[in-house]
Amino acid sequence: MDTAEFELADLDTRTKLILAAERLFGERGIDAVPLREVVVTAGQRNASALGYHIGGREELVLAILDLRRAAVDARRVALLEEYAASDVTMDEGAIAAGVIVPLVELMLSDPRGGNYLRFLSQAYVTERPESAYRATGQTDQGMRQCYRLYRARHPDVASRLLRERFSLGCRGAIFALSDWQRDAAAARSSIPRTGLHGFAGDLITITAAGLASVRERERRFTPFAAPRAGACALDEPSADRC
Repeated sequence: MDTAEFELADLDTRTKLILAAERLFGERGIDAVPLREVVVTAGQRNASALGYHIGGREELVLAILDLRRAAVDARRVALLEEYAASDVTMDEGAIAAGVIVPLVELMLSDPRGGNYLRFLSQAYVTERPESAYRATGQTDQGMRQCYRLYRARHPDVASRLLRERFSLGCRGAIFALSDWQRDAAAARSSIPRTGLHGFAGDLITITAAGLASVRERERRFTPFAAPRAGACALDEPSADRC
C-alpha cells in the first residue's frame, strides 16, 4: 500500500491510523495484520502512536466502526424518511434499498468507502462479540427502523424467523458489496459492465426477493432429511421453542 495515501494535511494522526487499519484489515483479516504494520502504513514513525491515540487491536476495530457507522446510519434514517414523504410503498424493495443504498453511496462518495465494506465483511466473522454485534448495525437507529418495517410487513411470521431472514439479507448484501470492491480494486473482468450502480440495483432486487420469500415456506429448497418425529423443523415458523 502507498503510505502517502494516508499522509494528508487534513487528516489527524488518529484518523490516519484508523483508515490504514480499515484497509489492511479489510484486505487480509483483522487478526492477520501486525499492529506495527498499521502504524507504518499510516506514515507514523513512533511505534507507540497507535497505543497513544487509540489503544490495542480491539479498540482499533471499534474505532473503525465508530468512524463510519454514524454517517451511514444518519443517511439510512434520512433515506427512509424520504421514501415515506414520497409515498413510496414501504415493501421489501424499499427496505432492501434502505439497507444497501447508504453503503453504496459511501463507496461512490469516498475513495476509501469501499475499504469499509471489505472491513465489515471481516468484522462479521470475527470472534470478538462486541465487534460483530456493532458490525451488524444492531445498535443503529436506521437498521432497527428497517427491521421494524419488515416486521410490520409480516406480523404473523415468527420473530425468530424474521430476524434470521433479515440478518441473512443484510449480511449477504455486505459480502456482495465487499466482493465487488475487491474485484474492482484488482480490475478483474468479473466486474459487471453496468458498474456499481447497476450492481447495486441487482443486489437490491435480489435482497428484496429474499426478504419477501419468508412467506413462501412450501417452495423452500430443503436439502436435508426430514426431522425425526417430535423434533423441531428448521422451517416451521411457529417453532419458537427450538
